[in-house]
Amino acid sequence: MEPTGKYLWRFFEGAQDDGRRTKQPPQSIFTSGVSMSPDSVMSIARHALEVMLLLAMPLLLAALVVGLVVGIFQAATQINESTLSFIPKLIGVAVVLMIGGSWMLQTLVSYTRDLFMSIPRLMG
Repeated sequence: MEPTGKYLWRFFEGAQDDGRRTKQPPQSIFTSGVSMSPDSVMSIARHALEVMLLLAMPLLLAALVVGLVVGIFQAATQINESTLSFIPKLIGVAVVLMIGGSWMLQTLVSYTRDLFMSIPRLMG
């Protein structure tokens, strides 16, 4: 039975990149060490948190802005209905997802691809 690293290397050798076969995996963002160490684990965890914040920030900001606008409207008109802000927030988040969804998906796929490609190097 062949080691996992060699199996993954064979998988990445056949990967297509712009119509050309790649001879080696592309350079990754995970270059903190050759083998798994506490520093490399912390680097991976830090980068995962950064990607998570980067992907969640547009959705949270849209919900915050819409909630603030609805709250000001409710205060100005003295309408105190707590469910009134739910539908505008839902619509705002859906609009942000439609506009930035492809970018979010590309960012997540790129991070996941880099993480998987770094497994052979991290395992030694």
